Amino acid sequence: MLAALALVLQLFIPLGSPAPPHWDGPGKVLLLPSQVTHSRLSPKRHSFTYSYLLAGIPIGFQGTAGGMVSVDDDNQRSPGRSSRWPFPLAKQTAWFTIDAADYLRRGHAPTPGLRGKLDQYLRTEGVDPTEYPHAYLITVPRALGCHFNPVSFWYLYDVNKQLKAMLLEVNNTFDERRMYFLQKTPDNTNGQSIFTQTFSKDMHISPFNPRPGIFNITTTDPLAPNMQGTGPLNVTITLYPSQTATERDEPKLIANLTSLSGSSGGIDPCGMTLAQKLRFLAGWWWVTLATYPRILLQAGVLWLWKGLKVWTRPEPLEGTLPRRPTKVERELEGVFRRWLQFVVEGARMWRGVEVRYRPAEGIDTQGGGEVVFRTPGAGKWVGCAGDWEVESVEVKVLTPAFYANFASYAGVGEAFAREMCDRRTIKVSRPVLFG
Repeated sequence: MLAALALVLQLFIPLGSPAPPHWDGPGKVLLLPSQVTHSRLSPKRHSFTYSYLLAGIPIGFQGTAGGMVSVDDDNQRSPGRSSRWPFPLAKQTAWFTIDAADYLRRGHAPTPGLRGKLDQYLRTEGVDPTEYPHAYLITVPRALGCHFNPVSFWYLYDVNKQLKAMLLEVNNTFDERRMYFLQKTPDNTNGQSIFTQTFSKDMHISPFNPRPGIFNITTTDPLAPNMQGTGPLNVTITLYPSQTATERDEPKLIANLTSLSGSSGGIDPCGMTLAQKLRFLAGWWWVTLATYPRILLQAGVLWLWKGLKVWTRPEPLEGTLPRRPTKVERELEGVFRRWLQFVVEGARMWRGVEVRYRPAEGIDTQGGGEVVFRTPGAGKWVGCAGDWEVESVEVKVLTPAFYANFASYAGVGEAFAREMCDRRTIKVSRPVLFG
């Protein structure tokens, strides 16, 4: 009874938002009813087609569009905080929500909003954000506080509103994330802007495929021409099993994402009547919630019926955001950090050494991310003139699994050697110092 009442309230309260949002930039907020077709060609054939609901968001927009889509709205409950109540009502201003904390690096950037997160990421890649003053995000929105987003597409435009780059944000079911920044001048075919690029696959996405491979993406520009359009959306991603030229002619998997609204593009929530909103929600409110169960269903079919080999998940490589750390791993990180500080600051070395320690993603240390420890000798030379220099050593933990692994070894030398070379859970610029 309470769940039904909550659903009714959740349905009608946000729909009463009459004022259209103020937005002077190119593009508009759109709902994109779509379908995804997934065709596995080897080692066994298997295909399926599902409905798929996306939202298109001009980067820089903040507010609520037609009571249907809320973007970086300070009045809404932060979806980054989990809730046990299945239908979170507190401060919910729209049926579908998008929060910057869910994208790119986890958490919020110093500059708030999706634009701030995008600029922060581009700078870490050595790219000047001013090269792409306009951007458009196509992503799976949250619905009823629930969210699983296999891939988000960031379309990046230059000052002339021409599509010049893309950012693919890929999430797997192991809570890992990888961003692929792609730059290429689109080809123009039949007056329609087409973006195509090939890039290496270095993330464990599916348990039925090994990690190495090659992706090819071909997509239409959803805002062509000159960021004035509204679709249609058409994205094709092809997976090749290896990086050798002889095998790339035989794709292993092809995934296609197309909008169902045809040449008319997406649906502007600000232009929908109450009756249209109710009809839309009746047919699409559940689709976002079904994404993860559908993935599990197809995995069961491939494993139990098709008999496909299951590849053991390797720890993510550098450049991939690892899963969130557990409570135990957070506690062990504190132990490891204090041990590292004790070893470095108690070392008796003739030269100065500073160790720059960066914990696994998702673990906050006092004062920020990176922590610097110095040997007693380093204090004598820091800031002094002369021929002596302080040697800098980087210790970067790539995945929170390192902390539990490290605690299981009998010797420090073996721990660093195994975790660096075999498991690749940590990166040390001068491992000989910890031998």
